[in-house]
Amino acid sequence: MKKYSQEIFKTKIFGEKTAVICGPNGNKFLFSNERKIFTGFLPHSKQKLFLSSKLEPAAASPVSPLQVVAAVAADDVKEVIRTPGFFKPEALSSYLGMIDSISQQHLKTHWEGKDELKVYPLAKTLTLLIACRIFLGMENPDRIARLVRYFDDVTLGLHSIMVNFPGTNFYRASKAADAIRRELMAVVRERRAAMVGGGRAMKQDILSHMIVVSDPIGKGMGEAEIADKMMGLLVAGYANVAVTISFFMKFVGESPDIYNKILSGNDFVT
Repeated sequence: MKKYSQEIFKTKIFGEKTAVICGPNGNKFLFSNERKIFTGFLPHSKQKLFLSSKLEPAAASPVSPLQVVAAVAADDVKEVIRTPGFFKPEALSSYLGMIDSISQQHLKTHWEGKDELKVYPLAKTLTLLIACRIFLGMENPDRIARLVRYFDDVTLGLHSIMVNFPGTNFYRASKAADAIRRELMAVVRERRAAMVGGGRAMKQDILSHMIVVSDPIGKGMGEAEIADKMMGLLVAGYANVAVTISFFMKFVGESPDIYNKILSGNDFVT
């Protein structure tokens, strides 16, 4: 901003030509005109990591996984997801019991009785446990724990120069994305088989919906496309939530007065 302009300037970020709009007025102008005079897109590094299904002839949907995330937040997914009940804000209350149960079990297993621990790695595991349960209906903690390291590599590679050479962040992210995709495709196959057998036909989660949903001409999504979208959803809600939990723990730990109020369960205004 000092070099170019306080309002708007051009630059390159990770090799991508970028216009940077600064300040609250600029942000309001940008986001109030999305899909009008601005079109969202994924940087090439994210396209490479997330959109494997676009390289396959069977892929038809023009919606990227992170665009799905944004559309869900805006309650407007259109062709891919037509806002089923479990996406609506009021449906959050139905998840609270499950989230609380998973959190309590995680705290009991990994936190209780420890004199010292590293919050961030544990917060990442907890975040992924909850996301996999809500999005995928996945309940195997060992299977989920194997994914944590891969998600770390993908998250780091999302914000790196697209140099696919051994030793680079992007190379590690590409290998991790492939491993996650293989695991998710296996989950999709297992769920499809269970739904055909009637075991999970009535399960209300995002994976089940993506398996049965079709476009206007009746064409459904393939395994790779579903895996791409699920990976986008999981990555979008992974590192940011874990970072927030970690900083929350840090600041509460540095503020004994707030900690004591939380511990006592009394209401207070920050």
